[in-house]
Amino acid sequence: MQKTTGRGCQSRHHHRLVLPSDADAKNKRIKHQSFYSNKPAYISNIHLTQNIFMTYRKISDSEISYTELMIPSYANFGGKVHGGILLSIMDKVAYVCASKHSDSYVVTVAVEGVAFLSPVEVGDLLTVNARVVFTGNSTMIVGMDVECYHTQTKTKRHTNSCFFTMAAKDPTGGLMQVPGLIITNKEELLQFNEGRQIRDMSKRKREVFEENAAYINLQEIIDTCSKEKCNILFQQ
Repeated sequence: MQKTTGRGCQSRHHHRLVLPSDADAKNKRIKHQSFYSNKPAYISNIHLTQNIFMTYRKISDSEISYTELMIPSYANFGGKVHGGILLSIMDKVAYVCASKHSDSYVVTVAVEGVAFLSPVEVGDLLTVNARVVFTGNSTMIVGMDVECYHTQTKTKRHTNSCFFTMAAKDPTGGLMQVPGLIITNKEELLQFNEGRQIRDMSKRKREVFEENAAYINLQEIIDTCSKEKCNILFQQ
């Protein structure tokens, strides 16, 4: 896969059983792989379904590259591909990527860092490169780079990047623990750390919103918002 802006993809499918020693792991890994591939074992927790055996997978186990032709029905009134179409495509790619990593049904939790850097034209070949860059208990952060290829001019351009946070669900609809990630190089480590920062930032953002909702001073809000581009026509 082509290297993009630090959120590309690489490696292959691998399960690793966490054991006291490497020697034990070597002797028992094949047995565990066969067991896991046949049917994952789960134990119930109050909030989270967990694998009896914690597994780790390489990033390349679930990385994908998806290409789609941008057709006229995708265009907005300006003749460019509608941003909602692009988000829908990326959401489906994120689902495939996260579902491959977790071997489960997944749902979209949040989208971070969406920035459309250049318009996508009708007739472009849109390619989404995706990989799981971070794993929590039940969530996975999928990093995506999107690029377009114009067949007539043979030019390629990077159009946007973003992160989708996906949560794994068990058959009962509860949250399910997902495999961890095997980090094999510096690039993957930096991406994992970036995903960790995104998770922490999202958590802090929710806390700030909750704090603001718990404390509302209308006059302070009026004073603050009056400095912005709005015309407040009432007083407290």
